[in-house]
Amino acid sequence: MKRFAFLIPAAFSLAGLWSPPAQAFKIVHSNDVMGDIEPCGCRGLPKGGMLRKETLLKGLQDPELLQLDAGDLLFSSESVPELLSAESEIQAKYLLKAMELLHHDAVVPGEKDFALGLSTFEKLIKNTNIAFIAANLSRKDGKTFLRGFTKVVRKQANGREIRIVILGLVGENLRWPEQLKTEPVIQTAKRLAQELRSEADLLIALTHQGHEADRKLAEAVPELDLIIGGHTQAFLQQPVNYGSAAILETSYRNQFIGVLTPEFEKAKLKKPISAANYQAFALDEFYEPIASAGKTPVQQLLTEFRNSLAEARKTREAELTKIAQTETPAAAVFQTTRKCAECHPAQFRFWKKSPHFGARKSTECEQCHGAGGNHPFSGVYQKTVADKICLGCHTKISGAQRARVSCKPAGAPL
Repeated sequence: MKRFAFLIPAAFSLAGLWSPPAQAFKIVHSNDVMGDIEPCGCRGLPKGGMLRKETLLKGLQDPELLQLDAGDLLFSSESVPELLSAESEIQAKYLLKAMELLHHDAVVPGEKDFALGLSTFEKLIKNTNIAFIAANLSRKDGKTFLRGFTKVVRKQANGREIRIVILGLVGENLRWPEQLKTEPVIQTAKRLAQELRSEADLLIALTHQGHEADRKLAEAVPELDLIIGGHTQAFLQQPVNYGSAAILETSYRNQFIGVLTPEFEKAKLKKPISAANYQAFALDEFYEPIASAGKTPVQQLLTEFRNSLAEARKTREAELTKIAQTETPAAAVFQTTRKCAECHPAQFRFWKKSPHFGARKSTECEQCHGAGGNHPFSGVYQKTVADKICLGCHTKISGAQRARVSCKPAGAPL
């Protein structure tokens, strides 16, 4: 997956220095949240979380916010191990509840949003007041699925109403549930843009297809004003004006939230959109709420979420204990890297980018970490790889390299 980063001056990282136009409402957007309701858990300075987003939105002080998400919202991978499915569904359910509390408007689904299957996806969104839209994604059996677009109205500070139409579009080459089918993005966008342009002062394509595909869409459909995208997790940091549209995308896992303040002149959008009208806010500890201020609605929801998750984990641990008691030591045999990837997708992706992938001598997970067997029930799997294991293959290295040998990112010397 390609990622993009377009840099802007460091001063723009400070919320206090941003002075958007006073007359305009704000568009808040995210993409590839990947189920994170709390901060990402990164080793250094973890970012994200719906509680911090709540603080940011309050600070914007705009009752006319338009909030959009560009997919891969509910889950972090395209499939979830059966043992983790109950916990993953609980997390997705509470993430949607948090977004409702923050008055989120619309979401276009990504392929990861179907990690627990089509029926679970439909169950999760059935009672939400958030609009899930996808004009070129439908059921093969002809049953009603998602709306293709949604219409909203926002007021500027001077009272003028701005009519907004948001189209949902997904990449036709992504892996969708077998019950669904896609139509070509550009063909669908052209048809709907021509039909709806006269009804919109602002026409937005909310897409889940990737940055390069968004550029092609901007070039092919000049009626579009904005393209808010996801899937490639591009950190654009400022609008990319391409063709007649501005393209927005802001990293992943709610680590950064994009805020655009579009300017209008007699209900017509001013183009091209300036970088001064946009800010990517890092959801770091600065946005933690003040403890003495009392619990916010999202804080109360998080307490409920943690309790529900703890109960689900107790149930899972009881199941693991029951299964483990029936296992025999003979079960500690080698599995496959693909089996490991079911529960460790991030590590699997890292391994595929490393020199170990495709090496002449087998360097699959258990070659270094030990036999997983029926892990986590049995086996001799080791989380940390001992230096002597690495040195078993990396024999022709200098003394200095030998002193610091360890598993490192792709391209780093041993």
